[in-house]
Amino acid sequence: MPAVMDSAVDTFPVGHSVSKYVDRVLTIDKENSQHKIAFKLLCSNNSAAGVIGRGGSVIHALENETGACISFCPPVHGSKDRVAIIFSFEKRDPVYPSAQIAVVRVFEKSMEVALECGLISGLHKGTIVTAKILVTSHQLRCLIDEKGQVCTDIGSTSGVKIKLSPRDLLQDLVAENEEVIQIVGEYFNVKVALFQVTGKLRGNFFPSFVSEGVAYEQYPDSSMPESSHDEVQLNLD
Repeated sequence: MPAVMDSAVDTFPVGHSVSKYVDRVLTIDKENSQHKIAFKLLCSNNSAAGVIGRGGSVIHALENETGACISFCPPVHGSKDRVAIIFSFEKRDPVYPSAQIAVVRVFEKSMEVALECGLISGLHKGTIVTAKILVTSHQLRCLIDEKGQVCTDIGSTSGVKIKLSPRDLLQDLVAENEEVIQIVGEYFNVKVALFQVTGKLRGNFFPSFVSEGVAYEQYPDSSMPESSHDEVQLNLD
């Protein structure tokens, strides 16, 4: 328990409910604590090289801009894609959600590189692009609606299509407990949807506090290397 709990026990007022007092202390601690927010994205190998930059210059600039940590997993032989890992330590309700913003910035940069390499025709209205986010099976639950579809609310408001992508196409990059979320639409709309989807996922990184019984439910960390960031994966079509 946090240090504040020790002082709370010493100064607990007689005649009040112990359970309610403990609830309040734990709630304060939960609101002030920081958690590792991690996302995985898939980028094409060509785009990954451009996002990293010579000597890591581009990726370091993105880290300085967003305040998040960004890295790429080593290339996988035979795969055209590469995993980008993005993370930061944040409170439940931050003024500036570093990891989410970094996800969008990495996606933007990867699209710019794809344009330079001739992988896409442009970033203007009407150009269709694809982003792919890698999530654990547990995280996927918060994205599925009552009809079993993925983020239909975000898809309808942002004008994109969001669905599960076949795992067998990326089996060398996807762990056994992971699923691939695909966001397809116009460039600007995909950026908006990407931020909103990661916003939904963000809640999975925080404990759920139950007042009755004073219980915590800690969601498991998304499977990612200890050395790097929160994870999200993007794929550029």
